[in-house]
Amino acid sequence: MSIECLIVDDEPLAIRVIAKYLEKVPDLHLKATAYSAMETMSKLNQYEIDLVFLDIDMPEISGMDLIKSLSKKPSFIFVTAYREFAAEAFEVDAIDYLVKPVSFPRFLKAVNKFLLSVREKYAANENYLQIRSDRKTHKVYMRSILYIEGLKDYVKVHQENGEILITHKTMSGMENLLDGQGFIRCHKSYLVRISKIDVFTNEYLEISGKQIPIGRKYRKTAIENLGGL
Repeated sequence: MSIECLIVDDEPLAIRVIAKYLEKVPDLHLKATAYSAMETMSKLNQYEIDLVFLDIDMPEISGMDLIKSLSKKPSFIFVTAYREFAAEAFEVDAIDYLVKPVSFPRFLKAVNKFLLSVREKYAANENYLQIRSDRKTHKVYMRSILYIEGLKDYVKVHQENGEILITHKTMSGMENLLDGQGFIRCHKSYLVRISKIDVFTNEYLEISGKQIPIGRKYRKTAIENLGGL
């Protein structure tokens, strides 16, 4: 399980502290950082974020007002120097409320609260594919797939653990199977999971060090789905 995280704070030191803590938790991955509410909204549109570590006291718009303004709220944990907003924080469904300076054990307690809810959600409603490969049927969870690579009448399913399954299926067939599951077609030979993309340009994107081309036919839709350039 890989949880994509966003840290929001107008103090670089505060961001570095939380980033260092994230490195210690295997399931958490720092996807991006932001220094203001406006930049946060841009990052939320650009990336598929699972968890936000959010400061309250920021220029222009506070973290509290930002959360209240969002129609679709991500999961979030407040990280602030002010104790007086704790009651209000839970009224807007914060997972936890951390007061600076935040110790690692206190950070871990908040994160575990989030991870428990995520694991319960996965256990109750986990999406997976049954893929026939090498005369065996494999149960492949959607969240484990990095990208799909087309090979004429076959496809290669590339997974986070490095395992690759080759199965008799067309790209169009895989595209239909993965519809609504967070994947985009960026090339006639590639379907990619949006949340796993590390870098992208008009010409290519990268997932776990693999550079994948963006085809001319798919460029406009792909870039729009990725939040534009």
